[in-house]
Amino acid sequence: DLSSSAFAFDYGLGRGSLDLTASARHESNRRFEDALTWRAGLAWSFDRLGGRLRVSGGEGVKNPGIFELFGYFPAYFIGNPDLKPERSRGWELGWEVFARGRGHASAVWFESELTDEIYTDFGVFPATARNATSRSDRSGLELEAGWDVTDTFALFGSATLLDSEQEGAAEIRRPERLASLTLDWHPDASWSASMTLDHTGEQLDTDFGTFQDVTLDAYTLVGGQLRWQARQGVELYLRGENLLDEDYQDVFGYHTPGRGLYLGLRLRHG
Repeated sequence: DLSSSAFAFDYGLGRGSLDLTASARHESNRRFEDALTWRAGLAWSFDRLGGRLRVSGGEGVKNPGIFELFGYFPAYFIGNPDLKPERSRGWELGWEVFARGRGHASAVWFESELTDEIYTDFGVFPATARNATSRSDRSGLELEAGWDVTDTFALFGSATLLDSEQEGAAEIRRPERLASLTLDWHPDASWSASMTLDHTGEQLDTDFGTFQDVTLDAYTLVGGQLRWQARQGVELYLRGENLLDEDYQDVFGYHTPGRGLYLGLRLRHG
């Protein structure tokens, strides 16, 4: 049986070039220690440069779940009622620029740390959940941009470079590189179409048959959508996912969807 109650406070201020946000949350738990978390952000616009500088930071808490505390399969996995909540803390610094109403771009550097991470210990039998004694550190760079090439074509792109380590080793299922590119075409109010490339770089995982590290290959998925507004509030669309039928894995040993085509109708009223 788990129970908790919380009180949250949010504040926002906008004055000219300044934007300020702040929030705090106090959570009272019957099973765990009470927790106070916060978040604060500051942004300042530089009109002469056509850009904005922003910085933010905060922390969070995640309590263990029922399965982690009490187990669900006594023959192979037992719970750990002594688990502590996970705690995270992070900050980011970003710069955004705007190109005369036709485009924008941003770059954000971020860092965060996770302590008391809950993991499954397969080194004992039955397996159980434990809090990690080491800290998990993540840092990286996020890039994002959009550009109206013409009145009918627009490009959107993003990329993330991530470094995620625990005890000096790369963490599993956290690719170092992610990227996405979308081309949008909208010749008139009735027709529009888009095509997207989503790239996921190599990442480590665990083979739970041998409990050895394995490397999941990088992959790129191609998707697209065609939309036609037959009349006001009536839209037909054709959407394609993984159009090249790429064979890939996000978790070792688990299948992922192949090529998919979807024909749909959207109705809007009011």
